[in-house]
Amino acid sequence: MVTVSWAIQAFVLLWVAKKIGSEFLRHVCYLLYGIVLIRFGFVDLTRHFLIAPPAAEMSMADYLNHVVERLVMFGIPIASIGGAYRLLLHSSDADDRIVDRGNDISGWIKEAWAVRLAAGVAFGMLFLYLHLELHRTLGYFYLPLQLPVLTLLWLSMCGIFFTKPHKPPVKRSSDYWCCLSAVCCSSCSSSICLVGV
Repeated sequence: MVTVSWAIQAFVLLWVAKKIGSEFLRHVCYLLYGIVLIRFGFVDLTRHFLIAPPAAEMSMADYLNHVVERLVMFGIPIASIGGAYRLLLHSSDADDRIVDRGNDISGWIKEAWAVRLAAGVAFGMLFLYLHLELHRTLGYFYLPLQLPVLTLLWLSMCGIFFTKPHKPPVKRSSDYWCCLSAVCCSSCSSSICLVGV
């Protein structure tokens, strides 16, 4: 639950930073979210999915308790970063700043890039969690559904990715990343479809 506590603290601090207009506090929040991301990827996912005891050895009640525990453990950090994305979308008015610019730091990370990064990280974390959770849970309850459902998850991810409008500041960069993303997502979805079939 350490990751959950860090994620909640980071979100609350970001809300306070937006209210008082503090760049320093906003960058502290970015650091906290970095810690959350590291713990999410290298501690929690490893503990709950990679080195977890085999699900087949658990009773159904125990397994469902573990599902709820994982939902809280991974859902709150994902929701926190999603909430940070919504907070960062609404730029604060310069006239409402409580912290004077002379007593603050300059913004090292621009808010527009932080918005895009928060959206990408939240989407990636959600997809990774769903992939691992569905793989483990369907393997426990009904193995023949495992690969088809994972295939649908990958196709849904690609569909959401390509239907969401992209508005980066530089059009040339947009074209480059769109082409690169199309190649990556097409390769991934094709391989998953072949394995699923």
